[in-house]
Amino acid sequence: MDKKNNRPRSEKTSGRKVMNEYDWEAFDRRTSMKPVKRETAEPSVKLVSEAERKKRYKQQQKQQKLKIQRIRALMIFASAVIFMVILLFMTPLFNIREIAVSGNQVVTAEEMDAQIGNLVGENLFKTSGNTIVKRLKNIAYIEDVSVSKRLFPPSVKVVIKECRPAGYVGINGFNVVLNSELKVISDSNNIDVDNIPQISGVNTDSYQKGETFKTDSDEKTDALKTFLSSMERLEMIQDINYLDISSITDIEFRYQDRINVECGSSNSLERKLNLFKETVKSNNIAPDARGTLDLSIAGRATLVQ
Repeated sequence: MDKKNNRPRSEKTSGRKVMNEYDWEAFDRRTSMKPVKRETAEPSVKLVSEAERKKRYKQQQKQQKLKIQRIRALMIFASAVIFMVILLFMTPLFNIREIAVSGNQVVTAEEMDAQIGNLVGENLFKTSGNTIVKRLKNIAYIEDVSVSKRLFPPSVKVVIKECRPAGYVGINGFNVVLNSELKVISDSNNIDVDNIPQISGVNTDSYQKGETFKTDSDEKTDALKTFLSSMERLEMIQDINYLDISSITDIEFRYQDRINVECGSSNSLERKLNLFKETVKSNNIAPDARGTLDLSIAGRATLVQ
């Protein structure tokens, strides 16, 4: 070995180069590599005691038992659900025996049956309350519906809120009745119109029952809605004999068949109607006064007898 450069040194022997045995440990030290272990240790065998085997066997048995219990519980629950479904939906035990309807004065039982049918004998749980509400609201005269169910005895309670008539328009021999929102609630002449105003000057014969009534102009439609809703709020709609909106700048109506009221234009109409109530309900005029009340000037009410 050449100590100067740590290289193996060759020697000449009978004309042949012979290398000395390589120093592997020196090579490992130079290259900072750990010597490779050439022998592999045989794996050690760990013996399990009899007590440990019994412990593991008991744990496996316990887990298997819990699994069986869970499966049984799931099967019992599924069977109970199936039994309840059959009991509730497939037996006559919960068939509807009675339908109680209240709140209807104009709407007839025949009209309601035409929408929802006769529910007696139908399964209580198959009958949808929301479906009943939606179908009954197809009747124009019905404003709102509430439905409740009772288990014992199986029955349905329906509470109806009917629309309140606010005025009517004579079209082709029929009284087309409107509520304060201008919804057409009837055109069958079966509603008493003595306590609501007759509306003239709308200049239209086109309407659809259950839909919003429209006049020949948007200004008239807005003025009509303002008048009816204001008079209903002021609780005076039953005292108005007629309303004339032929001219949007010269609106007139008659009160208690004794006072003609001139509103002028539709500007500030709600404010004018509030002033009208203050005037006729105050002590400024006699309870039986007759004449013409001028409201055309905003903020002023003048009675001319």
